[in-house]
Amino acid sequence: MKLTVFQAGKGDSILISIGKHLILADGGTGDAYRQFVAPSLAKLAKQDRRLDLVYVSHSDDDHIGGIVQLLRDLVEWRIHDYQKGHGNPGHEKPEWERPPEIKEVWNNGFSEMVGENSGPLVEALGTCARNLLLLRTGNALQESMEFSNLAASVTQAIELTRRIGPDFLDIRLNVPFNGDLMYVTDPPTMVSYGKLQVRIIGPFKEDLKVYRDFWNKWLKDPKNKPGIVSMREKTDRDKKRLYGEMAQSPLKMLMTSAKVLGNRKSVTPPNLASTMLLLKEGKKTVIMAGDGHSDDILGGLGACGMLSASGGCHVDVLKVPHHGSEHNATAEFPKQVTAEHYVFCGNGFRGNPELAVLRAFLDSRMGPTGKRSANPETGRPFTFWFNTSPKATKPQYKKHIEKVQKLIKDAQAKSGGQFKGYFLDKPSFDLDL
Repeated sequence: MKLTVFQAGKGDSILISIGKHLILADGGTGDAYRQFVAPSLAKLAKQDRRLDLVYVSHSDDDHIGGIVQLLRDLVEWRIHDYQKGHGNPGHEKPEWERPPEIKEVWNNGFSEMVGENSGPLVEALGTCARNLLLLRTGNALQESMEFSNLAASVTQAIELTRRIGPDFLDIRLNVPFNGDLMYVTDPPTMVSYGKLQVRIIGPFKEDLKVYRDFWNKWLKDPKNKPGIVSMREKTDRDKKRLYGEMAQSPLKMLMTSAKVLGNRKSVTPPNLASTMLLLKEGKKTVIMAGDGHSDDILGGLGACGMLSASGGCHVDVLKVPHHGSEHNATAEFPKQVTAEHYVFCGNGFRGNPELAVLRAFLDSRMGPTGKRSANPETGRPFTFWFNTSPKATKPQYKKHIEKVQKLIKDAQAKSGGQFKGYFLDKPSFDLDL
């Protein structure tokens, strides 16, 4: 198994390869996808390789944005192929190289999460963002950014659902769950791709209900009045370009679908609803944690029988949840789940990865007795992998990543060879297991 970890802006994007099988886990932000992910995918397309699975952990822009761009590119190439084959041989090629075809998508679609309120929700988020922006206070500006990001994410989630539907790309959705929402089952659902076994370890069904109820309650609040944000006009126009004047049927929305660490109440419902995976190839294990919470990771691992009698677990790779945010990992979690390789995705946005979180993970392996993990593998060598560097990140986040790098260099110097840190300057790095 090989993990190719891309620079992904403030988000995640990882390509998992095992033999002929390929899984793309998230796509980062749209602009990062264009710069770092798309060129690698185009090379795969030229080799006539396809993505067996595109897995979208959740609907936040820094995870879904690149996937939506990937789907847009696929649609543009379908349009180009259609036009050339139906009397328009001079149709201009799309600006971007052809991406690989996709066999299947896993995504807990926003439309099903919140039901019929998904459209009004996007409009309401847009209005709140504009109204808060007018206040020009520090808190209001921050809240405006939050609402704007949520509105963008919701719009992208709706667009993704449409793009993969039968009117466009006709890609299978959530096949293990017959097109419905994916969550932890008893026993856990397992899907195989060659020698790779994939198990769903999050979210739990109750978290999906909380997500849906959260937004429906938000919508019913009279102060949240709708504005105007919609994907329908563009997607309708693209469908006409793809199928010509014969396309008369309307698009249908698919109903498928404080440094106290680990404060679950501070984690947003979309993040708590992250689809999380356990990957196994023989004795090799990888946790793909999305932006989920450590309590839910442990619950999912327990459902898979991965936890020891003392509640611990050691894996080959832990994709650390939510870019190393202080809210998503309790102080105990680094002691409970240890790894040969820890992957931190994030470019310093909002101070992630948090220095306190990094220290907690370091202490779990090299700290004083009270902070060290009781797992028998604790004394083994281990590596922290970062998908950015002071050189690669945006200027406004450089100082934070420099602090991260200094912390890692100091820890490495004191580790006696047990610990190493790696910072990414290139578009991606490969982690071979």
